[in-house]
Amino acid sequence: MRSSAAVLLQAIAARVPGIELGTAIVPTLSRHPLVMASQALTAQAACGGRLTLGIGPSHQRASEGLMGIPYPRPARHTREYLIVLRALCDSGEVEFSGELIRANTLLGPHPVADAATIPILVAALAPAMVRLAGELAEGTVTWMATAGVLGERIVPALNDTVRVAASKGASPMRKLVLLVAPVPFLLAPPALAEDASEAESICRPPEVDHRYDTEDCGWTCGCRHRVVRPGRTPCSWSPPS
Repeated sequence: MRSSAAVLLQAIAARVPGIELGTAIVPTLSRHPLVMASQALTAQAACGGRLTLGIGPSHQRASEGLMGIPYPRPARHTREYLIVLRALCDSGEVEFSGELIRANTLLGPHPVADAATIPILVAALAPAMVRLAGELAEGTVTWMATAGVLGERIVPALNDTVRVAASKGASPMRKLVLLVAPVPFLLAPPALAEDASEAESICRPPEVDHRYDTEDCGWTCGCRHRVVRPGRTPCSWSPPS
């Protein structure tokens, strides 16, 4: 079991003043938006308005293998989730019936005292998810994306999102968070695995293999793990003028 991010951040906020705090990411499939909003607003109040909430649908192996929850279409699930979560975080009220998510607070909202507005970031690697993040959130979080993937897939989608938002007079996304592993051997070397299949499992979830990257990680398993090499600058993206 892992620590609860919301609880951990509250503990950190009490001891470390003056820094921005955030999650990257809290899985959405195991938390209904009502639960996520309650946890996030409570943490935001405890953090003094310093929290940025990063969320995402995670991946199929975690959803079905760990929790037994069927993995939905990630873009559809994330869109509906964001609609409900944003309404709850902004007003405490929502009435929504979607294809995958339902939420209704007609029995009465439960506002959290002293909770500031929460910036929301969405985990995104595929262009559709990046555009969704730009439409309904304040930014996006990437995971193990190399400079090539950022430049060829993610940054163009970000730029498209910024231009569309500007044409509609809306505020574009403000944050791009990069989660990278500059040293591949921060994970257990595949040489320690008993066989090749176990080594590949250590390197990456099978459902994302070759989808976003084609750079060999250099490990003996021969897979193509999404790794940023030491000394490489992952991205220098900024919103287009």
